Amino acid sequence: TITATGAFLRSRRPWRGGPRPVVAFAPSTQGVAKHCDPSYSCSVGMSVSLDGPLDIVASYELPALTMLLAAGAHVVLTDYPRDPDFGWQLYCDHPSGGRALLDAVRAARPLGLPEDTPVGMWGFSQGGAAVGMALERADYAPDVRTRAAVVGAPPSRLNDVLTHLDGSLVTGVLSYAVAGLLVISPEIRAEILASLSREGMDHILADTTTCAVSSVFTSGWRGTSRWTRSGVPLGELLDDLPHVAAEFDRRELGTAAPSVPVLLWGSRHDDVVPARQVRELRDAWRGQGAELTWLEDRTPRLPGRTGANHFGPYYRRLPGNVGWLIDQLRR
Repeated sequence: TITATGAFLRSRRPWRGGPRPVVAFAPSTQGVAKHCDPSYSCSVGMSVSLDGPLDIVASYELPALTMLLAAGAHVVLTDYPRDPDFGWQLYCDHPSGGRALLDAVRAARPLGLPEDTPVGMWGFSQGGAAVGMALERADYAPDVRTRAAVVGAPPSRLNDVLTHLDGSLVTGVLSYAVAGLLVISPEIRAEILASLSREGMDHILADTTTCAVSSVFTSGWRGTSRWTRSGVPLGELLDDLPHVAAEFDRRELGTAAPSVPVLLWGSRHDDVVPARQVRELRDAWRGQGAELTWLEDRTPRLPGRTGANHFGPYYRRLPGNVGWLIDQLRR
């Protein structure tokens, strides 16, 4: 058992259509250092620290949070669990993220959230995968009455994502993934540490002590072949390590169908999460009988591998996706 932090945000707007719901909100990647946790960053908005390495806290989930609150829904926000010894976030560990999201709803009950409150779920990117896993393993918390969920661009196969974004502006995400893997087991730790170069370890330590926006200055547009002793890019190397590969398999989505209506969406030109794997998750869930609404964003590709093809569609689709979830929760 490990702990996680979070936040309970109450809406003061009127709600029409049955009991006021709560949205269980799994955030997208904001960085794995403690001061990047969304429960803190959403109270800050944005801040810049020049005391040491440039560090920018940016709460880019605030537009989604405020839209849900403005629609009259309460929001429960989870941060992701951390290893108690190292303090590192269990980054993109979808099973632990999904459980933390369900437990966040339970933790809000002593703060005034009725136990029978209808629950919607919302997640994009890292958060989308956490929601996906919470839906696939809903028997973990049968007392959480989930009605519907929005799942956006989930990294359903993390190994493919790490290869896809190597050398992009958001290469620092690989550092988050490695740090999260290092605390899973002694076997995984031994495999990875034996394979990293000194330069790779330096990048990982730099990226994990600052927030996501700051990682573009330390690792942006850099390939990771120099991060490994063998010269193989980091994503490819991790997939070849037996214990790491088994851990990737443990996190894969698509093994069970959600039992509630789901809006699943991806972006055709996504430069962080490959559209192909989101479509494959769509087919896996449909094949198991899920009630699925599918949307594929076709915004033209922006050059440069900046992550704009990942985040741009998220903000573009916010009003429609929030509207879909609120409509489901009013039924």
